[in-house]
Amino acid sequence: MILKQGTVSPSGEGERVDRLIQKYFPELPERSVRAAVLRKDVKLDGKRVTRETRARAGQEIRIYLREDEVESEPLRVVYEDADVLLVNKPAGISVEPDGKGGVTLTDLCARYLRKKENGGAERDAGAQVPEKAGSPEHGAGTPCRGKTPGPEKDDGTPAREAPLREADAEDDGASDIPAFPAACHRLDNQTSGLCLFAKNRQAWEILGDVFRERRLEKYYECLVRGIPKPARADCEAWLVKDARAARVRVLDHPAPGAKAIATGYETLEAGPVSRLRVHLMTGRTHQIRAHLAALGHPILGDDVYGDRMWNREKKTRCLKLCAVSLRLDTRGAMPQLDGKVFQIRAPF
Repeated sequence: MILKQGTVSPSGEGERVDRLIQKYFPELPERSVRAAVLRKDVKLDGKRVTRETRARAGQEIRIYLREDEVESEPLRVVYEDADVLLVNKPAGISVEPDGKGGVTLTDLCARYLRKKENGGAERDAGAQVPEKAGSPEHGAGTPCRGKTPGPEKDDGTPAREAPLREADAEDDGASDIPAFPAACHRLDNQTSGLCLFAKNRQAWEILGDVFRERRLEKYYECLVRGIPKPARADCEAWLVKDARAARVRVLDHPAPGAKAIATGYETLEAGPVSRLRVHLMTGRTHQIRAHLAALGHPILGDDVYGDRMWNREKKTRCLKLCAVSLRLDTRGAMPQLDGKVFQIRAPF
């Protein structure tokens, strides 16, 4: 048997044990977690538990798995070269460490690259999560030109900054050099889709310039309540952060501390639940979720900005928002990326 273990974080208080395992060990196939729970090979503080058991913060969680159950689902690599790694992030995993705890997408990317370097053999980091991502010099890369501070979050804040803390502030990226692979932007924990990682410092600096100067095109697909009118529009507003509430507000007028936002959408399928293609024209914290909700069309599965009762009626707990398309302009600094459009299908 193989042991995976960790400690329940404060955010895991009261959560069902099978869901916690999926959160803390997203690399494990869901069927393996289900089988271990049914066998009662899951323990909290040394006591066997059932699927319905609720965890308490600070408890030690252990899951015992058979060897044939720990083959992790592969990282979904969309594109890779010596400088970058573009992956299809599943919903329910954080890009970088945050209050939710558990293994991050950065951990999985680092594990993937280590495994490649070791010829396919990888030592199981085993029990504790999360692992460290790597060292600042991980990945030699190809020569690339550019010297600007590092990347930013997908919604406009730096990738290494935890979102919506009380001391939240825009960071010009001029300081810390991260460990590599390093996320060039972030997607929310419940958002799926394309997420770009730099393998080395030169790539990180170049891509930081690209993201800050918005020399890119990013499109999302989502499911929303109702039929937007008009069917296609570019919408402008102002967004202000409320760090204490860990959310943002959208205003129809300028205000102290508010930042201008622009979100475009096109209706692909109209109905009680409509499918939209969304153009993220600016990048701010929770911009798409908050802006669509303010327009009267909250995203299905969004309990923060959306309609919790409607989500329950639709039996949906997962956010129906996916980053489906990415195009970059590095102005020749990384010619292998210029002009390419990377696309995936939304999983819903």
